[in-house]
Amino acid sequence: MNIVEIVTKNKLATLWFIFLVITFSASILVANPTMNPNMTGPFNYAQLQLQFSYVPENGMKVLESWGPGAAERYLSVIWIDVLFALSYGPFFYMLIKKLKGGLFWSIVPLLEMLTNLTETSLEIYWVINHTVDNQMFGLFLTHSIVASIKWLILVPIYLVHTTILLTRTFRGMNSPQMDEAKIERELVALLVEQFSVEERLITAQTSLADDLGADSVSLTETLARIEDRFKVRMPDFRFIADKRVGDVVKHVSAEMAKSPAAASAQQPG
Repeated sequence: MNIVEIVTKNKLATLWFIFLVITFSASILVANPTMNPNMTGPFNYAQLQLQFSYVPENGMKVLESWGPGAAERYLSVIWIDVLFALSYGPFFYMLIKKLKGGLFWSIVPLLEMLTNLTETSLEIYWVINHTVDNQMFGLFLTHSIVASIKWLILVPIYLVHTTILLTRTFRGMNSPQMDEAKIERELVALLVEQFSVEERLITAQTSLADDLGADSVSLTETLARIEDRFKVRMPDFRFIADKRVGDVVKHVSAEMAKSPAAASAQQPG
């Protein structure tokens, strides 16, 4: 499954992708320019100035540089950043999970989302409540540290990992896929060798256990050979104990469609 299929065939993923595009655009085109109208150019990341200030004195200077009414403008649009965090966390979680990136890696975007919400909450509290006499040093420093963890550790981790997953997926899409007819021919050849039977006796309806007399040991060996030949993962021997050859072919074909490594297992000819 590739990113296009994930976005178009999963209604929840589709809605979240649209949510992500809208909030990202609003953050770039509305939120940051509103916070700091004095910053010109195509990229205006006003909030990053606050996030990487580390000490409240620098934060206060940042607000001053935004011009009169900076705090009020910040509070009027910061909700966009909150919505943006709520959009990309679940979307990348669904994307990485669908791309079979592993449970740990799929959770990283959610952790990054939580750090974003934490850092933004601290920032909002500081903007509302700080004064010259009460600069709230500890809270502001904590906010910048959390932002640094987000940008310097969590964001690169899941973006790089997601890029790797997508690259592998696209390579698999461009690799020649082995059709079911060829899978069946190669599986039959494997079974002929494994069980010492004539090829004409094996059809799509042949049962490995009932017709070929396979026991748990031979089934386990057969599964190992199937995995090695087609570069796919198979369940344990109980999966094919009551399956027919055609069922195994369909399972192998489905697994190969998911795995770029399996796609490259096709031999010419």
